[in-house]
Amino acid sequence: MNHLLNLASAALASFAIMILLSTLEFTAEQPAQPVVAAVVLAAVAAGFAGRSPVRAAVGVLIGGVAAFTLASLWGVKLWSPSPVPSDLPVIRMMLIGGTALLAAGVGLVASEILSKPKPSGLKEETPKPAKQPVVELEVVKKEVREAVPEPGNRVCKFCENVIPAESVFCPMCGAKLVEAE
Repeated sequence: MNHLLNLASAALASFAIMILLSTLEFTAEQPAQPVVAAVVLAAVAAGFAGRSPVRAAVGVLIGGVAAFTLASLWGVKLWSPSPVPSDLPVIRMMLIGGTALLAAGVGLVASEILSKPKPSGLKEETPKPAKQPVVELEVVKKEVREAVPEPGNRVCKFCENVIPAESVFCPMCGAKLVEAE
């Protein structure tokens, strides 16, 4: 229930700010100034009222679309950077979407700021695992096999690999096997 109240308050705050500032757009020197102020103020208000990125963004979407619809029905002259009148709804929806993104960012920050900290006196104790008895492992010694050369083979005295008897150099380690006579 608390989440729905946060969402409703975010939508109502966004609606109120956007409808009030949309009526003031052509009373200012620059009509874009109230539009920018509406975007920023609605995002901040919805972010703190929603206390969550999702609720803030959805609240701005609901409030912004409602404010745009009501302003259009009342015949309020709305500012648009385009001279084509049919571009107004598209531009306003883009502004509302940008406001929703900004509100989501503010809502994320607000959720961290306004979250209730855990009491420091209550510490969650994790159960410690019982000590397991130490098991001694037997050391297994590896048997060293003697390389038994087959007829026609011999063992390299450096790397102890079986190599052909006629080799001058060991193919495994590259050591010279036959001294010059």
